Amino acid sequence: MKKFIDNFEEYVIGVFFVIATAIVIVQAIGKFFIPSISDVTAEYSQYIYEFIAFFGIGYCVKRGVDLSIDLFGAFIKGTVLEKFCRLFSKVLYGVAYAILLVGAVQAMMAQIGVTAANSGIPMVLPYFAAVGGFALGLIRWGQGLFGKKKTEEEK
Repeated sequence: MKKFIDNFEEYVIGVFFVIATAIVIVQAIGKFFIPSISDVTAEYSQYIYEFIAFFGIGYCVKRGVDLSIDLFGAFIKGTVLEKFCRLFSKVLYGVAYAILLVGAVQAMMAQIGVTAANSGIPMVLPYFAAVGGFALGLIRWGQGLFGKKKTEEEK
């Protein structure tokens, strides 16, 4: 179970990628037989892409490949300023993910009762992608900040 939780993002992204591939195949074939199906499948593929992109936030934070600026890294390497900048960026990430999570929850709550134009699915589901992604980013940020540090042998 611990392996599933540690690799949750990979499993979710993998499942959504397989579903997206199937939808694109259905769209390509169905376009010739049922032309109106392309509107629905295009909408589904957009929503699935949202899930892949937002759940990728947690994956990137966990792997340490999230957005960063390394412009002045060589100039401040080994100084107190480097330690301050690392601490500041870690705190800034947490604050940013928390603010984005609150905004995503508010946006999702505003979509209650709204359905998609072509497919008719509740719009809360696509908006949940942002909530889930920012929540996973915040969880993985906390794990990286407060979790057990891996030694070289464990990596």
